[in-house]
Amino acid sequence: MIFVCFSVGAQNENLEKAKRLHEEYKFDQSIALCEQMMNNSSDKEVKDRIFKQMLLSENGQSMLMYSSSPRTVAKMKVPRKDFFLWYSHLKDKSWTVDGNYYPSGAERYFYSENGEIFQTFKKDSTLWSAPEVPSEEMKSAGNEVFPMISPDGKELFFSSDGLFGMGGYDLFVSRWDEDQKKWGSVRNVGFPFSSTADDYLYTVTPDNNYIIFASNRECDKDNVMIYVVRYENYLHKMFSQEEARKMAAMGISDKDREDYKFIKHSFGEKPVLNQEESEPEVDVTFRIGKTSEIVAGNPLPRGISYQIRVMLSNAKVKSSQFKGFSPVFEAKQPSGKYIYYVGIFPKYKDASDALKKVKAKIPGAYIVAYENGKPLQIAKAREKESKITVVDEEVRIIVNN
Repeated sequence: MIFVCFSVGAQNENLEKAKRLHEEYKFDQSIALCEQMMNNSSDKEVKDRIFKQMLLSENGQSMLMYSSSPRTVAKMKVPRKDFFLWYSHLKDKSWTVDGNYYPSGAERYFYSENGEIFQTFKKDSTLWSAPEVPSEEMKSAGNEVFPMISPDGKELFFSSDGLFGMGGYDLFVSRWDEDQKKWGSVRNVGFPFSSTADDYLYTVTPDNNYIIFASNRECDKDNVMIYVVRYENYLHKMFSQEEARKMAAMGISDKDREDYKFIKHSFGEKPVLNQEESEPEVDVTFRIGKTSEIVAGNPLPRGISYQIRVMLSNAKVKSSQFKGFSPVFEAKQPSGKYIYYVGIFPKYKDASDALKKVKAKIPGAYIVAYENGKPLQIAKAREKESKITVVDEEVRIIVNN
């Protein structure tokens, strides 16, 4: 027993060391340590944590191959809790306390709710469109926050901790495809805007003179640094890991320094939007037929829900592999792999009953749980579900009386 505790403690210590090496842009050393730990560990949960850390460092290696050298002209440290109020070029009283930007007079809004980005459009003087995700590529198992449209309306920037990146939160962009009338593929903005730290709220000023974003790469957890960078067509090159450490600091040379004025705005009220009701696009009813229906993405509902995870694959899987179960949801991971789930169930009992049928044909299947679309431990989900059920029953009794 003593040996086991020591081994787990040593694994955790080495994992923290790998994380520190990663944060210092020593990706090669971090990967080597992770590979050593993978070979010496048999605990699935620990190996998952090691794999995630190794993936971040591998992403970091890739991102340094195509980096830019922006010219920082000003920067300022501000409190993390309301840092977005210090973006001088944005409208006063347009930020709500939940970190969403609603400028008055806008014809469309992009906002983040429960870690997922939505868009809504003004349809007439009183009605707004039903909230919808701008693109399935903007969804991940993590959180997507601080969506911001470019001045010309052709680019949508946001932060995510679940898409391909090297840090906690990286910066991403999607461009509007005018021909297809939809948002295009999502890509990482790139190093050094995205770093091994948390990077937030990438914006472009209306005059196209500056890029402004925030990061905690030089701060403690309670603060962030706001960086003002000259907007230019940057030459891209490959950085060494040692060069990356210096570049990530976003230093200001004397010749580049500008007297940029940071002005703190005030909070505003969240607008009351009369929105159309959303209609489900996919029939999520669990069923068994001759063929399986595969759905790209994973449109999980609000509240507690369950799915049956059936497969992890390095490539797309044909519908015939799912034995007639529908719907099958296909979720592409940042690693390039695909995870497949069957059904969406509001109650654990429903998922459990379906699991018996699924396991009869796909033995490795098991139940996973979510809250507001984010992964949750089964035990916690069932506990929360039971409280919801009790409330529903109480309401029903009151109504009947």
